[in-house]
Amino acid sequence: MEMPFTEMPSGLGIARYFIEECASKPQGAEGYDIYREGGDYCYIWKLLECDLDYEGSWLLEVRTSLNGTETRDFLKVIQKGGKVYCEWRNKPVEVFCSRNEWNGHMVDGIQWFTATTVANFFDDYED
Repeated sequence: MEMPFTEMPSGLGIARYFIEECASKPQGAEGYDIYREGGDYCYIWKLLECDLDYEGSWLLEVRTSLNGTETRDFLKVIQKGGKVYCEWRNKPVEVFCSRNEWNGHMVDGIQWFTATTVANFFDDYED
């Protein structure tokens, strides 16, 4: 299978690819395999989606392996006014971390996505 990226993608590269190729399609259990070279790889999974008026937001889990180090982190993707934005959570965990660490990571990421998505939406409006 030909990968959409020939090198490890940036956050904005992932965000643009996701909007163009994945956002409107159903996701399988495997997520989206977007980069693979030797032992390095990058997969993405769509965890949450929020549609607020003219803005779409998604929480992606990004699993990467680079030079033998495997991590998971969250990437928030926003499409607003025809533009694509992204923001990393920047709190990666090891792929094979403990169940307690993984549960805490998921709760933290979901709370972060929800709080920042709602806050950003209401910043556009005045009382």
